[in-house]
Amino acid sequence: MADTHDVGSRGQRYAFGLQGKALRANISIAGALGFLLFGYDQGFLSGLIAEESFLKQFNYPSSGLLGTISAIYEIGCFCGAILVFIVGNRLGRKKCIFMGAFLQCVGAILQTSAFGVPQMIVGRIVCGLGNGFNTATTPLWVSELVPAESRGFHVGIEGNLIAFGIVMAYYFNIGMSYTTGPVQWRLVIAFQVVIIFFQVLWTAVLPESPRWLSTRGRHEEATHILAQISGKNLPTDDPAVVSLKKDIDDAIALELADGPWEFTECFKNGPLKVRRRFLLAIASYLSNTALPFSNLQPWKCLSLYMARKI
Repeated sequence: MADTHDVGSRGQRYAFGLQGKALRANISIAGALGFLLFGYDQGFLSGLIAEESFLKQFNYPSSGLLGTISAIYEIGCFCGAILVFIVGNRLGRKKCIFMGAFLQCVGAILQTSAFGVPQMIVGRIVCGLGNGFNTATTPLWVSELVPAESRGFHVGIEGNLIAFGIVMAYYFNIGMSYTTGPVQWRLVIAFQVVIIFFQVLWTAVLPESPRWLSTRGRHEEATHILAQISGKNLPTDDPAVVSLKKDIDDAIALELADGPWEFTECFKNGPLKVRRRFLLAIASYLSNTALPFSNLQPWKCLSLYMARKI
């Protein structure tokens, strides 16, 4: 008779039966694909604005209008991240990623089929909304599925894939520059859907966050997932699995000790040090966008400027 505590006998298997390090590696890859797409979205427009077919399609827009088409994407990203803040805990990590992928797919279709500036701008906004969902949720999902000691490594991979996505977009632009007609820029934009497809396919076969499941009272499912990501053929009553589940439950209980969480807690420095963590997150982001050596100064501006001048 099979062991009733065995993962395979009671719990769903993920990623075609992978467990332990192999399962965690696939979680990391799925998360990285979302940031590969983010980098690709950031990079492809700088090549398109120098293409005659693109400029002709949109009646040779001014530099200011081209800047608006580019920058409006970031507004969508901001709004998408705010929406995740509002609905994220209700939907769950994977549903938020799927929602982001759906919005990005719709945005990519709108941009690819655009015959005027208004449609292109709407497509950029919708795509940005999806990216906001994606990039606000994916690091959280990955970090809640991998061990604490390797969390920084797995999440750091996502950041590195942004640069790889930008480079991919640049080389795709170079390749398509040897073609003529609308396909020269429409195919570059449409390629987003290929990355989205693989991201959704990969994420679909992977587990939900055990921490989120625990907050919804789905403790048995959360324990089975912890057993599968912790090692091969670990029973759910393994001491390591039990310890991980207890840590999650204790953290949730501590967070709920003073009642439901409210946004104002971001400015309070109680036992959870929420204000300190909140300010650290803001400072970390500002160091990447506001300082002279940040991404704002070299490539984001120069990539668009040089494409117009060279």
